[in-house]
Amino acid sequence: MASPDFTYINGNKIAKDYTTIPGYKFGITFYKKISKNFFITSGIWYDKKGIKQSILINFYDSTGAIIKKEKGTYYHKYKDLEMPLFINFMSGKSRLKFCISTGFSFGFAIRETVTFSSPSSTNIYNVKSNRTLPDRINFCFSMGVLYKINYKYALFIEPNYKIDVRAIYETLLDDSHSYGLRTTLIYKFKY
Repeated sequence: MASPDFTYINGNKIAKDYTTIPGYKFGITFYKKISKNFFITSGIWYDKKGIKQSILINFYDSTGAIIKKEKGTYYHKYKDLEMPLFINFMSGKSRLKFCISTGFSFGFAIRETVTFSSPSSTNIYNVKSNRTLPDRINFCFSMGVLYKINYKYALFIEPNYKIDVRAIYETLLDDSHSYGLRTTLIYKFKY
């Protein structure tokens, strides 16, 4: 499975200037049919994504008075492992089927990198810090189509939506959500 991943934040809630750094995910997905129209999805996915935050920095002199204001950018980049657990409903003709999926994915943080930069390299230096993020739970929803290539292979394309149930780090990504377009080449072990 491979997918682009775009994270968005509810800026009205936290009053910060955030924009998306395009990300991606890939991994292995397992499908288990449980009835004619229902199956379960699980697997393990690697996820890399991020956001950038524009911020105005104040510079102070030795007396504490502001001597300069300068705009800079924080880059927040995340690497996670995800384990999805979805229930799926599929319906349609034998070659082309429509599918709806919903469930949860459990995120396990690998690393967060925060970098600050500014146009004025003489006054602002780049800062890198690595933190371990708390694990989190995401609610996921997708709708897509499965095209059966032959009796062993199928192609599954599903636009998807994910909302964080638990914030990635404190309130930074609270009320965040992301979208992607999962593309999966399926190999059928039993037929």
